[in-house]
Amino acid sequence: SSSSSSSSSSSSSSSSPLLLLDKGWEGGAEGVFCAPTRENLERLEAVPELSRFENWYRAPRWLENPHVHTIFGSLYRRAPRVRYERRILPTEDGGSLALDILEDFDGGGAGAQEEAPPRDWVLLVSGLGGGSEDSYVQSMAAAAARRGYGVAVLNMRGCGGSPVTSPRFFSAMRGSVDDMRLAVRYVRGRLMGGGGGGGG
Repeated sequence: SSSSSSSSSSSSSSSSPLLLLDKGWEGGAEGVFCAPTRENLERLEAVPELSRFENWYRAPRWLENPHVHTIFGSLYRRAPRVRYERRILPTEDGGSLALDILEDFDGGGAGAQEEAPPRDWVLLVSGLGGGSEDSYVQSMAAAAARRGYGVAVLNMRGCGGSPVTSPRFFSAMRGSVDDMRLAVRYVRGRLMGGGGGGGG
């Protein structure tokens, strides 16, 4: 998803922000992109902050500039302290991805997931060159855990303290789709399947 603008929100104030992948993507379009399955539609409706454009976050006027917004957040955001369990995922070409599983956070108790593994997981990926220790990633991880989700954070090659074990680094230009797919498969197979929770 992406933050909405006044132009799109005014024209779609009462419509769903769902944009189906099978209809293609138009440059600049805002919304939640996913496959048109019943499960995805139900999950979208279950999240009030995403299900309707009028519920999307609106920055105050003095923070409407995205650069000012970013700088303000980096200076004044109070992120909760979090604790991760790191797992290294080897890639086919000899590379390494660091997947951090949220274990606990201030005021949380995410570690209780060991006794009651969450059915649904959120996989977070930070912005360019960032990692699981970025304050906004920690805030998002804690917010998702409070809602009952298991949380995993993918640190791309060479980012977030991920070990460098191959000549290939993370590149936003070249893309790292295969690395992302590897992380998704891990979450589905090791964390969601077989009753395994964040505690292993």
